[in-house]
Amino acid sequence: MKVCYVTHMPNLTGASQSLLDLLRCLEGTEVEPVVLLGRHGPLEEVLKERGIPYQVIRYANEIRREESNPARSVAKNALNLQAKRNVKAFFEAQDFDLVHNNSMLVGIGMECAKELHIPYIAHVREYVQEDLGLELEHPKAQSRRLQHADAAIAVSRAVAEAAKVKYGESKRGILPVYDGIEPERYLIRPEDRKRPLSGDTVELLLAGRIAPGKGQLDAAKAVALLNESGERQYHLTIAGPVGTPSYDEELHAFADRLPEGQVTILPFIDDLTAQRAQTDIALLCSVSEAMGRVTIESMLAGCLVVGADGGATPELLEKGRGMLYEPGNIESLADAIRSLSELSEAEVRAIVKRGQAFAKETFDLPQYADRILQIYREVLQ
Repeated sequence: MKVCYVTHMPNLTGASQSLLDLLRCLEGTEVEPVVLLGRHGPLEEVLKERGIPYQVIRYANEIRREESNPARSVAKNALNLQAKRNVKAFFEAQDFDLVHNNSMLVGIGMECAKELHIPYIAHVREYVQEDLGLELEHPKAQSRRLQHADAAIAVSRAVAEAAKVKYGESKRGILPVYDGIEPERYLIRPEDRKRPLSGDTVELLLAGRIAPGKGQLDAAKAVALLNESGERQYHLTIAGPVGTPSYDEELHAFADRLPEGQVTILPFIDDLTAQRAQTDIALLCSVSEAMGRVTIESMLAGCLVVGADGGATPELLEKGRGMLYEPGNIESLADAIRSLSELSEAEVRAIVKRGQAFAKETFDLPQYADRILQIYREVLQ
């Protein structure tokens, strides 16, 4: 089956990384993939390196930022009017059996597939407003596109339920399918990492895009609160690209006012293995996390995890795999961190073991690819 994967951005965000993982696992199957990009970028370079066929056709995504100039929306609409002709011509020339729309932040692939009567799949990877702080250019059109999809996939149970309310449902409903992850990339052997909670200072790590919805400032305030007690020292490392410059400035200003050694802010790090090897507790402070890839990576690395009680995080940390706190409540976050830091070595080992077993079993990449293949076959039968 020849499948076109339509991307929303040519960068290496979580959606693109998940697509690359899927394509790697589909090698040797009946799927013949072609990736469609709206412009040149880092994702294109990876596709070249891996020998994955792709095409660049200039089109606009569905992202609309609150501060955007209305003229930008007009320009994007005009671009997509022209792009539709080019994308449809590409679909027809390639004779695709199926179109897989990799994110709800893009709509042109679904629109063209629908007009050409090509079966297509809508992949819901985000809440949009709640987690990314974005709006859609054409929310009603995206709802219509999802409802006409031959199948819709969501990255978690929480996102599936939210998508039903926001968009409605496709012919087969909205199927929760966790992304696959390669455990070997993130597993750290006990002998290669710091024994959790063995040092005088509790090491915390919060990785992710620096933006209000990710909660870095809450984490920094919680660490300041914990260090006021003087019972034990806590150090927070924040690592990630800047998503909201004004929020990043506020975060740096707060961290600079704290005594030295409480908060360290690093830029984006592609491989966090070294940081995780020294981490006791990983933090996930997003109020509405769609899936929580960072949570799974942290579990595999042998870290304890504290997460906000919202989005998909509760379904990852349930059954004793971590600890939840009330989103936006600094004292609740500090209490959760303190509670984990006071556990015995045996209790820590039990939590880490549960987390790693869950991550390996639930986010198994070959199993994920098999599930996606099953959906493809059901759509095309």
